[in-house]
Amino acid sequence: MGVIFGRKGVNTAAPAGGSPQGLGKAEMDERTDDAIASLSRALGIDLDFDIAYIFAPSLWFDPSIKRMIDLTGIQPESRGNKMSLLKNPQAVARFAAMSPDEPLRQALVASGFGMVQHNPLAANGYNDQLAAMQQKQLKEWAGRSELSDDACMYAVIHLHKFSTEVMQGKVPLG
Repeated sequence: MGVIFGRKGVNTAAPAGGSPQGLGKAEMDERTDDAIASLSRALGIDLDFDIAYIFAPSLWFDPSIKRMIDLTGIQPESRGNKMSLLKNPQAVARFAAMSPDEPLRQALVASGFGMVQHNPLAANGYNDQLAAMQQKQLKEWAGRSELSDDACMYAVIHLHKFSTEVMQGKVPLG
């Protein structure tokens, strides 16, 4: 089994039988932070990151919105509802300025990173405007009785895909 690599609080459950090296959570977190710092120094780019949500968990608090999102199978803690975002604004700008063909940028994107900055104050970990737009759109769809469950499901999937592209830096917000 390979080494587990991630940020604090992302996956707090150890695999069956504990971590591959028999490490506790605190020691794994420390080693992860050390590995990120070492890689950052080697590349000359601050790679410290945190996890953001494509759909903020607060969207599930509204029963009508929750029902629509649940049609897709997406849950707040689903892997497909999370995206790694760099914390350092200079690092975000540096990656955003790189050609999409640049191998380092390709590696970051292939690893599931977005090309926008993590914001710990935002409901989704990125931008409250995006979360508010999602809530408004989902609420509007939830209020339309003529929409079938299939129509709602595909609309939610499309909104999630659009939001993913915003966080990947492919679509500008606002």
